[in-house]
Amino acid sequence: MEPAVQDPAATKTAADIMVGETIAYFRTHSFSFLIWGWALFTASVLHYAILQFGDEQLFFNASAVWPASIVTAALISVLKTVNKKGASAAPAYPIKMLSGLWKGFAGPVIIALMIGSVNGWELAFPFLIAAFGWGIISTGVTAGFKPLIYGGISTFLFAVLAMYVSPDLQLLMITGAVTFGYLVPGYLIVFKKEPTP
Repeated sequence: MEPAVQDPAATKTAADIMVGETIAYFRTHSFSFLIWGWALFTASVLHYAILQFGDEQLFFNASAVWPASIVTAALISVLKTVNKKGASAAPAYPIKMLSGLWKGFAGPVIIALMIGSVNGWELAFPFLIAAFGWGIISTGVTAGFKPLIYGGISTFLFAVLAMYVSPDLQLLMITGAVTFGYLVPGYLIVFKKEPTP
C-alpha cells in the first residue's frame, strides 16, 4: 500500500503558524514599529548635525533632540492606536514575549544613559547599539525572519565600529545601526509577499 499524500497546508506545525501570525502582526502594526526607528534615526542625525554645524551654545541643547524625538514617536504611536478602528485579535505568545523583551530593554538603556552622563558617551553609545542589536536578533529569531537576524548582526558591527570613533561619529554609527538593523528589515516585512497556500 502506498503512503497517503499529505496536503502541504495540513503539515504546518504550530511553530510555522506562530511565525506566520507574528509576521502578520508586524505587518499590520508596521507603522507603530517603524515610527520608533525613524525617531532614533532623526534624533541621531539631528544631534550630529547640531554638533557639526550648529552654534557652540547649542552644544548643550543638542541632546534635547532625543527626548523630543522619543516623545513625538510615543504620541504619534498612541494616537495611531487610539484612532485604529476595530478590535485587533489578542496577540500570540511570540508577540507577548517580544513585547516583554523590548520593555525590558528600558533597563539597559537607563544604565547606559547613567554611564554616559557620568563617564562620557564613548562607553555608552557602543553599549546602547549592541543592546539594540540583541533585541533585533531576538525578534528576528522569534519571528523566523532572516532579514531581522542579519540586521541585528549588522548592528553589532556598528557597535564595534563605535568603540573606535569619537562620540560625534558614534551618532552616525547609531544612524547606520538603525537603518540597516531596524528600518530596512522593517520595510522588508511590510513588503514581504504573503505565503501561498
